[in-house]
Amino acid sequence: MVTSWNHPPATWLDPNTGDLIEHPDLMREVAQANVLLLGETHDRYDIHRWQLHVCAAMRALRNDIAIGFEMFPRRLQPVLDEWVRGKLDQETFLTSTEWGKVWGFAAELYLPIFHFCREFAVPMLALNCYRELVTRVARSFHQRRLSSTAS
Repeated sequence: MVTSWNHPPATWLDPNTGDLIEHPDLMREVAQANVLLLGETHDRYDIHRWQLHVCAAMRALRNDIAIGFEMFPRRLQPVLDEWVRGKLDQETFLTSTEWGKVWGFAAELYLPIFHFCREFAVPMLALNCYRELVTRVARSFHQRRLSSTAS
């Protein structure tokens, strides 16, 4: 049993026991779920490669997957659909998704997953809401937080 949460890269731990879990066993198990959430550190290539490997395992185990992307606001869904259908080249895709405005991290971090979706016709889902709403909620949260600490 692993006695700390520091474990070798590219390994999985059972959150209840800390035991290492074999990758194929875990992929078969999570492929049964309706939703799988993969966290990330936005600027780490190794984590994005890990996400791609998990997506590829899910696609190998079932044909009905879709991949959601937090950086794309819902209004850009038609652009994602066009990309997956092969109607846009990479430069047009990045321009049409307003990449530098809606995200700002290096596109090269994410392009392997975008190409995976296109090559295997995996739907890409724009999960973010309108930027104005995100800003308004964040501002409201910070104002309430400041108010509560001032009391």
